[in-house]
Amino acid sequence: MRTWYPINTYRLQLSHTFTFEELYNKLPYLQKSGIDTVYLSPPFRTEKKGANFYKIVSFDEMDASLKPAFFVKTARFLRQHKMHCLIDFVPNHMGLSEENPWIEDILEHGKKSPFLSAFDIFFEEKGPLQKIHRDINYRRFFDICDLIALRVEDPAVFERVHRFLFQLIRVKAVHGVRIDHPDGLRDPEGYFNTLSRVVPYITSEKILQFDEPLPDWSVAGTVGYDTLNWINCLLVSPSKIDRMEKLYRAFTGETKTPQEILRKAKMDVMHRYLIAEVTRFARRAKPFFPLPYREIRHQLSLFLAAMPVYRTYSPSRRHVLHTALGACTLSFRQAFLENMKKPLFLQEVMAPMQQIMPGVFAKGYEDTYLYRYFPLSSLNEVGSDIRYKAMSIPTFVRKVRERQRRSPFSMNTLSTHDTKRSLDVRMRIHALLGHPKDFQKLLLEAKNFAGKTPPKMVYLLVQTLIGAFGSKNLVFRLKRYMLKAMREGKEYSDWMKPGRKAEEEMLRCIDRLLKHKPFWKIFIPLHETTSREGFYASLAATVIKAFLPGTMDHYDGEEVVYLRLVDPDNRDLSVLKSLTEEDRIKFRLTVRLWKLRRSHSALFRHGTFHMTRRKGGIVLKRRYRGRCVKFLLNVKEFCNTI
Repeated sequence: MRTWYPINTYRLQLSHTFTFEELYNKLPYLQKSGIDTVYLSPPFRTEKKGANFYKIVSFDEMDASLKPAFFVKTARFLRQHKMHCLIDFVPNHMGLSEENPWIEDILEHGKKSPFLSAFDIFFEEKGPLQKIHRDINYRRFFDICDLIALRVEDPAVFERVHRFLFQLIRVKAVHGVRIDHPDGLRDPEGYFNTLSRVVPYITSEKILQFDEPLPDWSVAGTVGYDTLNWINCLLVSPSKIDRMEKLYRAFTGETKTPQEILRKAKMDVMHRYLIAEVTRFARRAKPFFPLPYREIRHQLSLFLAAMPVYRTYSPSRRHVLHTALGACTLSFRQAFLENMKKPLFLQEVMAPMQQIMPGVFAKGYEDTYLYRYFPLSSLNEVGSDIRYKAMSIPTFVRKVRERQRRSPFSMNTLSTHDTKRSLDVRMRIHALLGHPKDFQKLLLEAKNFAGKTPPKMVYLLVQTLIGAFGSKNLVFRLKRYMLKAMREGKEYSDWMKPGRKAEEEMLRCIDRLLKHKPFWKIFIPLHETTSREGFYASLAATVIKAFLPGTMDHYDGEEVVYLRLVDPDNRDLSVLKSLTEEDRIKFRLTVRLWKLRRSHSALFRHGTFHMTRRKGGIVLKRRYRGRCVKFLLNVKEFCNTI
C-alpha cells in the first residue's frame, strides 16, 4: 500500500448549511491557493435534529442532507488535480437514538439483538431517569448521555463500523483519516494496527502533555494540539506572565495553586457528572482491595484526580501511576501496586480504568479547570499544560526536533473546531502582557459596574472583549459565551442545575458595560494597541507553523482575521465576505506560505528545522540537500508579548 503525506490541509466543517455542494464550489479556490488535501468533519448519517455530524446513527452511508452526489464530483475534482481527501472518523461512539438502527433493534429484541455486542450495556443496573448521571446503565462518551460508546475492540464490531469507510478508501475517494479521541478506545495500539492495513494515512487526536511522548502507534502523528500550545507559549515572556498572574490573584482573590484547582475540578466532575462510571469502576475493583466499598471509591477518585496525563500506555511511563497513587493512603497504594502483578486485575480493573481516565482528565481540565483559572485566558487551550506558561526558543527547537524524529508527518495547527479561542483572539489577549497597568485600570473600571458579578467572571469578560471586539453580532455571542463559561466552570452555574440568578446578573453586567462610557474611554485605545500587536503576533505564529516539520493544517476562514470563541461560536464560517486591509495582508501571507510549501514539498517534509534569535528578529530556516528556505520575523511589531 502506497503511503502519502499531506503538505497543506484545509479543515472544513460539514453541516446542513455547508454541504458537499458548497465544498465542491470551494475546491478551485483551495487548489489555486496551494492546498493539496481537504480535511472534512464526519460525513456519515446523523440524527436529523443534530446540530453537528458527530452523533452518527449509521456508518454505512453519508448523510442525505449533505448532498452526497456532490461528493462524487468532489472526488473527481481531487483526482484530476492530484489532491486528496482526509476525513474525521469517530470510532468511539454513536448517537443513542431511535434513528440508530442498531439501537432500535436492541430496544426491540433486548439481549437477543445481534447488535448488542457493539455496546457495553449493563442490564442488571437500573435507576430513575432523574438521576441518569448516577445510575446510567451503559458506557457513554464522557458525560454525554446521547452518545453511546462503541466496542470496536470486537473484530465483528470493528468490521461493521468501518465497512463503508474502507470502501471509500479502496476506490480512492478518501485517502486518510483523523481518528477522534483515541484515548477512549480499549486498545488503541491494536486498533491502529488493524486500521493501518487498509488506510494509507492516519492522524490521531491524541492530546499530549508537554513532556509526554506519542505512544508507539501505527499513525503519522497527532493533529497538532502539541505544536499549537508550544507556539502559544513561545510568544509569552516568563516575567510578564508572572506579573499577569499576580494581577489576576489580586483582582479575583484567588489563593489556591493551579494544581489544587485542577484536582478539585476533577473531583467535582467525578462526583457530579461521571459518578456512574466511577461507581461501576469501584465495584469492579472491590474484590481486589481489603477495604470498604466507599473507601475504595474515594481512593480511586483521588487517584484519577491526581493523574497528570489523559491515559497511561508504555511501561516506561509507569512512574505516572506512582505519581497519582501519591494522593492515596499507604494501604491503598500498596494494595494497588501488588494487584498490578495480577493478570485478572489488569483485565478487570486497569483496562476499563484506562477508558475512564481520559473522560476525567478532559472534563476536569478542558471543560472545568480552563474556566476556573485564567490569568491569561489565551493560554487556556486543549492540550495546554498547567506547568508551562512560557517557552524559550532553544526549548521550542528541541521539542520540534524530537517530534520530527519520532513522528515527522504530524500535523501542525493553530485553530480547530474544538479550540477555546481562535488564533487571532488568543494573540490579542496575549498582547495584554505588555500593558499590565492599562489592563488593571480597565479591570478596576469594569468592577465599578459589575454589581454582584464575581470578580473572576468580570476578569474573563474583559479579556474576552479585548480578544473578540470588532467582530459581528458580538453582544449576542459574548452573552452566549459568558453563560457557557459560567456553566463549564461549575462554580456559579452548572449545566445540570443552572444558577439562574448568577447568569441573569452576568447578562445585566454585560449590558451595563456596553453603556459605561468611562470603561470605553480606557478600552478603545488599549484595544487598538493590543489588536495591532496581536495581528502581527498572529502573522508570526502562522509563519512559524508553516516552517515546522510535518503538515500545515488550516481551519476554514483563518486565512483572514478570524475572531471566534469556543463552539458553537467557531462553527460559523461565513467570514470571507468583506475583507479589511489586515485581512488582505494575512490572506496574501497565508497563500504564499501554502504555495511555498507545495512547490518545495521535499524540503518541508524532510528538511532540518532551525530557529534562532537575532537582533530585532527571529530567523526560521529549513535545510535539505543543499537547499535552504529562510524567513526573518521582525519581533518589534509584537515585542510586548515576548
